[in-house]
Amino acid sequence: YWSSNKLITVLSVFNVLLVGFQGWLGSIVVSTNLVAWIVTVHMLIALAILAITITAYHIAKTIGRPRLHKKGIVYVMTFIALALSVFQITIGTEVREKIDSVSSHLLGGYRETWVQQAGDIFANHRNLALLVLIVNIMLYALIRKGFYRHSIHQQLMSFNFLIIMLQIVTGIVLSYWALPPFAQAAHIVLASLIFGVQFYLLLNLYRSANVQGVRV
Repeated sequence: YWSSNKLITVLSVFNVLLVGFQGWLGSIVVSTNLVAWIVTVHMLIALAILAITITAYHIAKTIGRPRLHKKGIVYVMTFIALALSVFQITIGTEVREKIDSVSSHLLGGYRETWVQQAGDIFANHRNLALLVLIVNIMLYALIRKGFYRHSIHQQLMSFNFLIIMLQIVTGIVLSYWALPPFAQAAHIVLASLIFGVQFYLLLNLYRSANVQGVRV
């Protein structure tokens, strides 16, 4: 891609370096026994790696494609949904940090009480999930109005909603079934997928990887 778009190569090389840094930071996370701020930074860098990968892929897919001209409200709502997801993930890492602190204090026992002892940070994380859902419903309505059924934009939003529903289910399982490990892993993977889908949607609002199904 160097001859057609140098940015793809630059992003790819930078991403490889960032992955190496992430690996080193991961070793620090383990050696420091999950120090609070390092866990959050580690998660945010993981999202950055995902975003760079998606950006490079999108640029490669849309070389020579025309730019879309859609109403600004669609861009704004997509950006708000994406920003909320990042904020929610950040709070989620803080919940994890608080749970780890409670677990350490109780020497790993009384697992069924960990959620209650997490305090306000867990309640904030749970309440923000409702706002995330509402914003995504509004965004879905805008996407349905601006794009045809088989457009990549509607497909992405449909997939996004499926992931959000699964995310809510894993959140309920974590809350009421004493934080089972499988649900913890699923919860963070689904959160990353939501971020990835929303970020790819934002890029496709600027220049679509599939021009079919776009209302003009």
